[in-house]
Amino acid sequence: MNATTPPTATPDEAAKLVEQARHEAQERVAELHSEEGSVRSEGAQNSPSPEDIDPAKVPVPRRSV
Repeated sequence: MNATTPPTATPDEAAKLVEQARHEAQERVAELHSEEGSVRSEGAQNSPSPEDIDPAKVPVPRRSV
């Protein structure tokens, strides 16, 4: 089996590929921002809503002496 090397892109082709990748990344970021606050992104939130906290499971604060 002969190993083949991939064709090298011309500077114009490389610039087009970079531009295409940039646009795709921007679309993905926009999609993530649009779903922020939705049920799909709820697991990624840094802190729960006060409504989601179970009072029975809240730790009792310690008093310093």
